[in-house]
Amino acid sequence: MGKMDIEKYIVAATGLGYLVVGLAQYFKGSTSNAFIWLGYAAAQIGLWMNLK
Repeated sequence: MGKMDIEKYIVAATGLGYLVVGLAQYFKGSTSNAFIWLGYAAAQIGLWMNLK
């Protein structure tokens, strides 16, 4: 495990948090908020891929 590993774990954990909040908003009936949070979760995938 190097320095890059901890960075990837942090970005992945943040993305999972955004995903959970997005799904919670969806099931509460707040579709617009769900799209916002799920968009944040999707953006974390790009951030994770670009970590060097």
